[in-house]
Amino acid sequence: MIKDILIMVLLFSFSLLSNAQNKAIDELASQKSLMSYNLGLCNADGFSKYIADTYKIDTIADIDIVLMGIEDEQDNYNLVDNRAYKIGRSLKPMIKEKMKQARNMFDFFSPLIPENIIDEESYIMGFCDGVISGNKGNVPFEKACNKYLGWVEKIKTLYYEALYRKNKDYSDAFMENNKYSSDVIVLPCGVQYKVLEVGHGDKPTMNSTVNVEYKMWDVVKDILHDEGVHEFKCSSVIIGLGQALVNMPEGSVWEVYIPYNLAYGAYRGGKLEPFMALVFQIKLNKIVEK
Repeated sequence: MIKDILIMVLLFSFSLLSNAQNKAIDELASQKSLMSYNLGLCNADGFSKYIADTYKIDTIADIDIVLMGIEDEQDNYNLVDNRAYKIGRSLKPMIKEKMKQARNMFDFFSPLIPENIIDEESYIMGFCDGVISGNKGNVPFEKACNKYLGWVEKIKTLYYEALYRKNKDYSDAFMENNKYSSDVIVLPCGVQYKVLEVGHGDKPTMNSTVNVEYKMWDVVKDILHDEGVHEFKCSSVIIGLGQALVNMPEGSVWEVYIPYNLAYGAYRGGKLEPFMALVFQIKLNKIVEK
């Protein structure tokens, strides 16, 4: 019953998608063949070494036959007694299982994303091409993986934009209205702040380690998410907080307003939902290391 209600809520949320969002989803779905191919390339990394070590096979002389065993939908009776071919046939379920695991990950995004988002034919083609080219040392496996993961990340962001649209709209409205509030200053990056206490010390850089005391809450639900004394490098925190810190003299106390795109964006953690603008009341105690 609860699952049915959740599905109804999701369907209603997705029915409210803007034309731009629907277009973006269609565009991402249209890239499934290319991205399935990239996923296959990505998963081919290390395969030749694996079969060479496991089956003691000559990956230069016999790899084409192994790959035929993987590619064929049905047994090739001219090759059924060939050892390399039989190895390929035996490994095909494992390779398809990797593809299935990648496809199952998209179940989380249902009903926004179609079930066949990973195309098997393109995946197998990419895998086999990756093995052959990998033997020649000219496949940028990392580049293929990054392209695929970037595609998945875009889908994930669209999903959360649909599911948490109210957070996004509320945060956008808050930041737009707040910049006209008394004493609020807007940095070029979009971070806003109000000076509560003036500091007269040095300003840190992105490479500086600082000691700060702060409280952090979101503007949507007004829930306190973190407080206390912290020590960290300015470059190691969310972008918006880092940008504020490098503008703060030591001893300052500011109230900092950070748009979601400079905070955690589409990510969530604990009570913090996606697309939440954040407020920090922060004191820069000292620069520990410049």
